[in-house]
Amino acid sequence: YTNCDYIYFLVGGPGAEFPPRDQIPEICLTVPVTIQNFSFRGNVMPCAFYAERPSPFQELGPGCQFGGHEHDLINVDGVKLCPFHAPIENSDGNKTKKGFWDARQLREFYERVHVRIDTAKDNDDTCDLTGVVFPGVADFSEKEFPTVCFFVAKFDGIANFFGARFSGGDVNFDGARFSGGTTNFYKAKFSGGGASFVEARFGGNVTTFLEAGFSGGPARFIRAEFIGGSVIFSETQFTGGDAYFHGAQFSCGYSGFEKAKFSGFADFSAPGGENKEDSDKRIFREVHFGGARFEGKSKGNNNYGVTFENRRFLQQASFEDCFFASAPR
Repeated sequence: YTNCDYIYFLVGGPGAEFPPRDQIPEICLTVPVTIQNFSFRGNVMPCAFYAERPSPFQELGPGCQFGGHEHDLINVDGVKLCPFHAPIENSDGNKTKKGFWDARQLREFYERVHVRIDTAKDNDDTCDLTGVVFPGVADFSEKEFPTVCFFVAKFDGIANFFGARFSGGDVNFDGARFSGGTTNFYKAKFSGGGASFVEARFGGNVTTFLEAGFSGGPARFIRAEFIGGSVIFSETQFTGGDAYFHGAQFSCGYSGFEKAKFSGFADFSAPGGENKEDSDKRIFREVHFGGARFEGKSKGNNNYGVTFENRRFLQQASFEDCFFASAPR
């Protein structure tokens, strides 16, 4: 709470009578009170982080979701941020205080993150990790998640979600940035609800969703950017609904969808504009769909189950042994 002279806590049971407002300051200033084991939910620490959450997470509010103390804040380019939202580097590319964390500090950071996830899961609540900057190796292998929001989160090192189970509800990675060497969703299961990676950016050498399963709802990779070495969706099962890759940028060296299964509508279309931004969102470099199954029927007024409208295939494109339930567009 900022710009406040005092904060008053009035505690009483049913039927309690409180003094008139003009007498409250005098009473509170003359009666010392110690409050222990008191927890807040909301932005009680002056962390400058601000981001409007996407649907369906708007009720989480736009501010910092973590509590703490003033001395924990990290000054980055004149802005004070909590240890969770502080970046590794400032705008000049120099390491921040967080960028110099040792092994103990990194361990403590991830212990707090895991406790937050587990607590939300135990309480059947939403885990809000919006805007968190994950340093070093973010290891969530075989982790079971509740409904979780990673909106605009940043993974500066390896992001390991091998075998993770997103069974609690919707999952949101919109606007997330994966810039480490490997982003690993191998055998991850999205069964609790829809999975959204809208405008997420995948850099690094390898991004893999090999044998991942999207059974809880639609998978949205709309306008996502795959700009690293390779991206692998081989044997991935899109069985929970439609799969949307509209405007996704596949400028990585290799894209693999071998033996992937699309039970619903599959949208690989791209915008038709002639500006450079639209052009980048149309390209496939080397891409392989060998053995993939497109089982979706017509969608709405469309008489096709998969669309590649406006896509440009710049290098080898393989559709050998594919199955199409209806002719692709």
